Amino acid sequence: MPNPPRSSSIPIVDDDQKFIYDNGNNPGAATYIYDTATGAAGTLYMLDIDNTASSELIFVRFWDANNASMPGVGTTVPDLCLPCPPLTRLSYTFCRGDYAEPQPEFINGLWYNVSTINGSTGGPTDIPTVPPVLRILFNQV
Repeated sequence: MPNPPRSSSIPIVDDDQKFIYDNGNNPGAATYIYDTATGAAGTLYMLDIDNTASSELIFVRFWDANNASMPGVGTTVPDLCLPCPPLTRLSYTFCRGDYAEPQPEFINGLWYNVSTINGSTGGPTDIPTVPPVLRILFNQV
């Protein structure tokens, strides 16, 4: 079988993109993705959830940062909530195109949290027994 053609050297992650690797060491807290140099607004391009070590259904919840103040985990309704079944690795990719859903945009930066409860009712103690590994690609403008 012939080798696939080589592509030009286009960077996958450029200066405006943040690739975040979260190994689950901070369960229950809302984590803030913010960079004052770029003004913090941005678009979520990709979320990879590795929940293979857990037997629990989990939800990764995202909030648009409101003046850099932390959302009330357990009270503030998330702007986006994505499930991941137990014992699964799942990737969400948000792309542009004529038939694609709009990419999630966060005007003031991005907070995220992992919970075992969907929506806003899961508080800081509703965390998975085994936290997932998250990989997030967030493009800041």
